[in-house]
Amino acid sequence: MERLRPEELPALSKALNSVRNEEDTMLQFTPDGINLLAFVETGETIHRTVTVGDETHVFNIPVKAAQITKQYDRIADYAEEIPTYTYSYASSVKNAIDNPAFLEWKESLPDQAAFKEAAAEILADPEDTETMTCTNCKGKLAFTRACSCGSDDSIHYHDLIDGTSLSNDAKETTPDDTCESCHGTGHVSDNCSMCNGVGYSMKYPRLRFVNEMTGAEHVLDLRIAQLLVDDLITVELVGYENTYENGDLIAELGWMFRIDDAVKRGLTHIGIDPDNAAQLNGPRVSMLRPENVRSQHIRWSMKDGVISTGTRRGALSDISPRAVIEDVQTTVAHDHAWVDLFDEDFEADVSQRIQIAQEKYGQQLNDDGVLVETTKVMTPLRPTHEAFNDLADALFARGFTLGQSLSFIATGEAAPSFYMLDQNQNVLAQLSNDYSIRESIENAWRAFQRYCQRLDAAE
Repeated sequence: MERLRPEELPALSKALNSVRNEEDTMLQFTPDGINLLAFVETGETIHRTVTVGDETHVFNIPVKAAQITKQYDRIADYAEEIPTYTYSYASSVKNAIDNPAFLEWKESLPDQAAFKEAAAEILADPEDTETMTCTNCKGKLAFTRACSCGSDDSIHYHDLIDGTSLSNDAKETTPDDTCESCHGTGHVSDNCSMCNGVGYSMKYPRLRFVNEMTGAEHVLDLRIAQLLVDDLITVELVGYENTYENGDLIAELGWMFRIDDAVKRGLTHIGIDPDNAAQLNGPRVSMLRPENVRSQHIRWSMKDGVISTGTRRGALSDISPRAVIEDVQTTVAHDHAWVDLFDEDFEADVSQRIQIAQEKYGQQLNDDGVLVETTKVMTPLRPTHEAFNDLADALFARGFTLGQSLSFIATGEAAPSFYMLDQNQNVLAQLSNDYSIRESIENAWRAFQRYCQRLDAAE
């Protein structure tokens, strides 16, 4: 296979999104070219045994083997045969875009200038505090649940006051007087897992970016109003997928608060190319994705000539710029909450809490006693096409070939996966499965390097 050229990256991207693991298709990159593989059943089966408790289950699994359906010299030759799909984002907005009433409503919604003006009002408000009611427990501090000692679920165990444990295999329906958790009441009160029973949390979390190579750092205060005033946030209306609903013409919009500019400025300060930055998680890398935040859906609809507006939740809510900013700030605070920030040591002074957080939890607080999330960042040394060539060359040098297909990731989306294959199209190992092509290639290369190190050590 000829080495990938920079101008072929679009073709590679198109090709890598065309084969899917659940459809039993895969691309195989070999020294001689590119094979399109299809895994088909051979008619044979193999036994698989699964033991659960005392029960053993035997399954017959069909054996599948790879067949080469087509061969290509270059990735561009294969990409030319793939249909080009046009994805229509926010079809609801597309349906309503020619409606004058919709356009008039859309133009009346707050814009960037209105949000910036509201942000200045928030900053000038003397009643604005750095804490907020916990978004999880709503200030209730704790949740009450039924104790497992009175549960019908036989897989639960509960501890007794005498130190022993008891399984409720007998399908108990009344609380156990000797239960250590509820002491016979049948109910247990658990502190809120987010605020740990305090009822409030910090409103303005902070992010700390560290240059993995030089140790330089930058702290970003996620105070949405301040970032707006400093022109470090871009606010724009974005459409949400929806079409016709019960005969209504539906259009849904929402404001996207993009903090890309704030993150990019911080990365530049610590010597990182913001457009080429990656986050380091142990031996793996992932592309740095700023925490852009969407506000609630705003709905416009028309049925039989009657127009109505509101939120997706039904009731009309306050969509003033200040209310939207505060809603987004609540979302940011919720996403960055730390369970152990407010524990039994919360009443200690700031200096003591800083020490406690570091010693007990390995967490860093700033001078105000607020958690600073640390992200190690680096700039990848190689362009994507070079990383791909290095990966393929490394596999070829060891007598292997490179396979690729789309597999599901944790979010339920399909993402590129790379595999190590032998010369006969047998899959030996999955090397990576990541959100983007770039990080999947990079992490596949890193995984193969670790494999080679173990292989060399064994020899």
